[in-house]
Amino acid sequence: MKALTSSVHRIGITTGIVTAVTLILYFLLMKLLGLAYILEFRFFNLIIMLAAVWYAITKLKHEYQGEDFYLRGMAIGFYTSVIAAFLFAAFMALYLHFIDPGFLKYVQSKVAHGPVLTIPSIFILLFSEGIASGAIITLSAMQFLKSSFRHHHMPE
Repeated sequence: MKALTSSVHRIGITTGIVTAVTLILYFLLMKLLGLAYILEFRFFNLIIMLAAVWYAITKLKHEYQGEDFYLRGMAIGFYTSVIAAFLFAAFMALYLHFIDPGFLKYVQSKVAHGPVLTIPSIFILLFSEGIASGAIITLSAMQFLKSSFRHHHMPE
């Protein structure tokens, strides 16, 4: 059981960090290309999170094949998304505060929250959005993969 817990932590932490770095690099690439002002491109963050959660779940599947895999898969998907969302939200808060406050003004002018959108509220919004999308992705992935897990691990 201890090996499983360390696998969940190891996979969750490493996948979460790699996901956060990927999200940050994607944002910086969009900024470099002048596309960061098209806020709808944030949709691709969902694709990045989907790939990360899917990877973490399937990696755990190869290391652990117990009957309670469904709960372990849910845990690792959520764990991965929480780490990635926290790191990305922290980066964005620091970026908007120290590096590009002008971009913060642009975002404030384009979103419904308006000027009341502060650095802490951006952190909370991005973190909450990342956790919510990660939870939905994890649940969807586990529902989709549930039957394949069951068929591969049924005792003869």
